[in-house]
Amino acid sequence: MIDLGTVIAAGTADELKTQIGGEVLELRLCDRERTPEAAGAVIGLVPGGAKVDNNTGEITLPVGEDGPAILTEAIRRLDSVGVELSGIALHRPTLDDVFLALTGREAEGLEVEPAPAGRTSRRRRRRGGDGRA
Repeated sequence: MIDLGTVIAAGTADELKTQIGGEVLELRLCDRERTPEAAGAVIGLVPGGAKVDNNTGEITLPVGEDGPAILTEAIRRLDSVGVELSGIALHRPTLDDVFLALTGREAEGLEVEPAPAGRTSRRRRRRGGDGRA
């Protein structure tokens, strides 16, 4: 795994996922407007690394080996503040989750550029709003 031209982790996808350990809890809210309030209620359950998306109303928490216990407590806390969920999932981490855990921020996406006939596809960095790759 490379971040800004520096190798930050090495191994197969499964090895990298195992390095951060455990599972990931994903919460999707019925009301996106309440995302900051919901995040405040559950982020203290894990030591950092949470991803909060105010646009989609999704909160992702790395929960390690305590997934079922943290899931139960997260639901209790959200219920106590009256936040309803439209979806919840507990699963093994993705490579995006690994990058977030290692760097504290999301990875920039890659787009696959269609190849002309007879050639292989090329990957290119998606450009941010400032025009830089």
